Amino acid sequence: MTGLELLAVALGMRHGVDPDHLAAVDGLSRVRPSPLNGVLFALGHGGVVTLLAFPAASLLGRVDLEALPLPAFLPLSVAALH
Repeated sequence: MTGLELLAVALGMRHGVDPDHLAAVDGLSRVRPSPLNGVLFALGHGGVVTLLAFPAASLLGRVDLEALPLPAFLPLSVAALH
């Protein structure tokens, strides 16, 4: 994996334990307690993110990222602070 891919995986893992996600799974499981609720939420969320990632990757493939005048640490810093 490249550094960018590792960063995406790390941010995705962090995103998965955000309070809003935990609250959504908790809210679903309190109404109808089932071990399957968390799995279905994860699959649905992952599916939506994957479907949105394909057009985003296609658009980014057309952008010359090296032509942007941003220093490399700036987007990484914003991602880390978020």
